[in-house]
Amino acid sequence: MAGAPLFSSSTQRTLSIPRMETESSIRRAIEQTGVITAVRSHAPIDSMIEVGDALLATPLTVLAISPGSCQPWQTLTELRSRFGANMHIGAGPLSTPAQVQTAIDAGTQFVLYASPALQVGVLCRRHSVLFLPAVATPAAVAQAERNGWTLQLLFPPGRNGTVALRRLHLACPTARLVPMGGVTLENLPAYARAGAAAAVVRGVLGGQTKWTMATLITQMRRVRAAWEAGLSVGSCG
Repeated sequence: MAGAPLFSSSTQRTLSIPRMETESSIRRAIEQTGVITAVRSHAPIDSMIEVGDALLATPLTVLAISPGSCQPWQTLTELRSRFGANMHIGAGPLSTPAQVQTAIDAGTQFVLYASPALQVGVLCRRHSVLFLPAVATPAAVAQAERNGWTLQLLFPPGRNGTVALRRLHLACPTARLVPMGGVTLENLPAYARAGAAAAVVRGVLGGQTKWTMATLITQMRRVRAAWEAGLSVGSCG
């Protein structure tokens, strides 16, 4: 494509980061962590590095950068360069193949996508990027599983998304569903109890562009504790 390059020359050098991990290892990391922290922030890249430091200290080591963030692709690249194998950095929710290609060029390790688009899944697989498509019906879950997309996003309808999650699980017992949309610190334990493989938590930073490291770590640890509390109750029930 003609025109100016997407990244500056200094940022382009970080794109040589090798993709050492397979899709399956990234999937395992997401399920073991349980929480994908999705960040949409207008903060500059330096501040987002602090967010990464706080997540690593929590630890919540899976982070998705929203395309609505300030300089999202440069932020993704810098986070990948800084944290390497210590964190898993992805992008989403994305809604077009062009966004996915840009995220891949920036070094994303996984993609949260708004539909089960076959061509996008193939593109991700070609680059060893884990593809998490959105599903809403048993038929969509079954097709995603046939395509080898083991983890799937569920955008819960209404105020009680755990009901939708349980219903889909009843129809598709092998589904590994990751709810996204309306998942909060307060209802996160309920999603864990309902059988979510993991959950995407958005809005942790709100609209803030300034924060203290102590505040960040405290908030992230609340998120982690909420997920673990739900798992603990579920294992006892």
